[in-house]
Amino acid sequence: MANEYDRPLTDEEFVEIGELLASIPEPWESMEPDRMDGFLTAIVLLPEPVSPSSWMPLIFDEEGRPDAMLPNEADQHRLEDLVYRRYRTIENDLSQCRALDPIVYDVEDESGRPVGGWEAIAALEPFAAGFLEAMNRWPGLRETGSELVDSALLGILRHLPTELLGDMQEVKEELEFESPLENLKQATEDLAESVAEIASVTRGFTPRPEQKHKNIRRRH
Repeated sequence: MANEYDRPLTDEEFVEIGELLASIPEPWESMEPDRMDGFLTAIVLLPEPVSPSSWMPLIFDEEGRPDAMLPNEADQHRLEDLVYRRYRTIENDLSQCRALDPIVYDVEDESGRPVGGWEAIAALEPFAAGFLEAMNRWPGLRETGSELVDSALLGILRHLPTELLGDMQEVKEELEFESPLENLKQATEDLAESVAEIASVTRGFTPRPEQKHKNIRRRH
C-alpha cells in the first residue's frame, strides 16, 4: 500500500497550502510557498538528514517559534500534512532523477499583468532566498569539496534578490554575461539542472543509463 505522504499535491492543494500559510496570524511570519520550495529543496539536498521537527517550525515562522500555528487545530494538522507531502515529493522526484518542478509565481507589472522575457526570471528569487536560508542554517552544501556542487550552487544563488546577493553580486554579473538566461522557462530548467547536479553528489541520485540520453546540458 502506497504511503499517503508520497502523494503529490493537486492543483487545488497548492492553492490550499498557500492560503493556509498566509492565514498564520501575527506576530508570526510564515514563508510563502515559492520560498518554502527553495528551503525544502536545500534540505533534501543536504548530505545528512534534518528532522522535520527542526525545519518545519521555520516555515510557519521566520524565527522558528514553536507556538507559531493556525488558530484551528485541524487546519494546522492539515497544513503540516501538506508541507510534509511537498517535502516528500521533492525528495522522491530527485531520487528518481525527475526534474525539479518548483512552485513559481508570475512577476507582475504595475498594472497587474505578468511580465515576460528576462524580467520574468525574477520569479525565482523567493526560491533562491529559501534555499540560501536552509544553507545558512545547516552545513553540508558548501562543504562538499566538489567543484560540480560549487558550480551548481552558483546556478541557484544567481537568482537571489539584490539585498541578499552580497559577495555574489560580481558572480551574478559574470554569469549573466557568460551564461545569460533569456526567459523564465530556460531559467527554471537551468535551476532544475543545478539541483540535479548537487543531488548526484550529496545524495547519490544519479540517472539510470537509459535516462542519461535525455539529459541536455545548458551551462558551459
